[in-house]
Amino acid sequence: MEVGASVIICCHNSAKRIPVVLAKLVGQVIPDGMKWEIILVDNASSDNTSEVALKLWQSHKSRIPFRIVDQPLKGLRNARDKGIEEAQYDILIFCDDDNWLKSDYVRLGMEVMDHYPKVAVLGGVGEGAFEGKKPSWFDKMEHFYAVGEMNSSSGDISDTVGRVFGAGMIIRKSHYEELKSLGLSGVLSGRKGNSLSGGEDTELCLLLRMIGKRIFYDQRLKFEHFMPGERLKISYLIRLAIGLAKSKIWLMATEHVLMRRKLNPRNVWLKDAMYLIMNIFKLLTSVKYYRNNSLLSIIIRLIYDYTMILELIKSNTSYDHFIAQTIKIRQEKIGHGVEKLP
Repeated sequence: MEVGASVIICCHNSAKRIPVVLAKLVGQVIPDGMKWEIILVDNASSDNTSEVALKLWQSHKSRIPFRIVDQPLKGLRNARDKGIEEAQYDILIFCDDDNWLKSDYVRLGMEVMDHYPKVAVLGGVGEGAFEGKKPSWFDKMEHFYAVGEMNSSSGDISDTVGRVFGAGMIIRKSHYEELKSLGLSGVLSGRKGNSLSGGEDTELCLLLRMIGKRIFYDQRLKFEHFMPGERLKISYLIRLAIGLAKSKIWLMATEHVLMRRKLNPRNVWLKDAMYLIMNIFKLLTSVKYYRNNSLLSIIIRLIYDYTMILELIKSNTSYDHFIAQTIKIRQEKIGHGVEKLP
């Protein structure tokens, strides 16, 4: 596959958000000879996202190859799959419709991935760009919004943090296709329309680690994550916590297999639910926890854990079946070696 980078922008009703995203991409400082392209995936938009994007792009008079493709199946994962399918380069940069990449993002991403060929996933730092005043509680919840530092320093975080933000995530198309060939496509679909489910980015990191790939973090890679006023309401935060908690149980199941935990894949859902129930009781009876956290943080944590318990009860045998099937794939198709960075 030709050396270069494909920037994939997934859009759903993004007519109002896309102008700044495209302007930031036009402003990328790219060395002569570095090849790249931009693919905008219109994910079942009911507004005029494609028309607005095309008109804006033509007004920029940019020479960067730019294409718009349609994905009628709703869901962030479906949109990204379409973008990956269309990409002509191995290095893929996911730029959501509310991500404003700094002017050196594409160049730095290419350089790091070229320098470390064993790195499968690369991520950076999200900086909040707020419509209006930032809420006093935001800093405590920033990772829910893909904002903040993922680690105290740059480097290989495969065995520590183990993941990066999906916003601005950089991966290799060849590694993604390797996962699919093994039957490890994941179960999380990402956000669909107004649904606030997520976790597909973390799931991808877990699955790539399962086949021995490495996750890298670089603090020089920075993007602004736009936060419209609607997202800064407590009601939205609660919906977001519930959506992420529903996805978290499947990440927990994948982690069981990744960490090679000794378990009989029968009634694992019940054991995990009991663990979470015990955890809630510990929190409720911990004076130290009350002292160190705000009332809002405590409420969000309880909602998050309670939602996970309900999802485990709802999923029960399908949760255990997923673990059993993933263990089978690992045993039959995946080697035990892990690629180390130099």
